[in-house]
Amino acid sequence: MGWADHAQVNQSIFVPEWIEGLMAPHSPAACAADIWWHYSQGGHATFARDIEFYSGEWDARGRVQRIDTTRCPLFMLTGEYDYSCTVEHSAATAARIAGARFQPMPGMGHFPFAENPPLFAEYLLPILAALRGAG
Repeated sequence: MGWADHAQVNQSIFVPEWIEGLMAPHSPAACAADIWWHYSQGGHATFARDIEFYSGEWDARGRVQRIDTTRCPLFMLTGEYDYSCTVEHSAATAARIAGARFQPMPGMGHFPFAENPPLFAEYLLPILAALRGAG
């Protein structure tokens, strides 16, 4: 991702514009603007290093099946507009972890808690209620 830290690219404009594509198109404008602002605040190459770490240096594909969901329940939620971690990829990961529960989130993107908090709550609150009942 050489473009993400290239000296001729204004990262404080380019990165948030690129990130905006990870949000659902109907996210509330104020929420989308907050996410845009947040990603415009990073120092030089901060975003590029983050991407390099999670997409290259840190790879848990060979370890995820060791997650013990009897000790640590695992609920995976993925927004339909998240092309960096698609619904299909999340479902495949969840299938490799015994006891993991997966749910796609129609109408959501990569930042569900920030891009549309009321809609995200519709997905999260039932999980929290189930956990409360299990305790």
